[in-house]
Amino acid sequence: MQQRKTVVLVNQKNKYQKIKKLNPIIYLYSLYTNKSIYQMKRPVRDPITQKYTIKNKEYKELFGSREQVWNDIAYKTAGGLTKMDLIVNKSGKIVSKKKFISEKTNNHLNKFNQSRK
Repeated sequence: MQQRKTVVLVNQKNKYQKIKKLNPIIYLYSLYTNKSIYQMKRPVRDPITQKYTIKNKEYKELFGSREQVWNDIAYKTAGGLTKMDLIVNKSGKIVSKKKFISEKTNNHLNKFNQSRK
């Protein structure tokens, strides 16, 4: 099967960028989902140490639980959260940093308590 090698102009944030169109189905899917056509290559285990090396750090697993990601056993969770995206709250639970900050700024519980008074 031959691959199409045409260049298409795509408008992204008022800037025209050249994108090589390899397959029309993948191209349309990327436009529909706003995802990049080119994704990061999946890392491969080292055959000797049986560990993944990502950004000069070694990990036993590629995907794991939040606790494994926090303890540097796994690189990321199944949802794609890395250690930089996680935080420990005051009760000791490992939660998403983005969600934690949004819930801190959102005072919906305070509003609920004020309405009950």
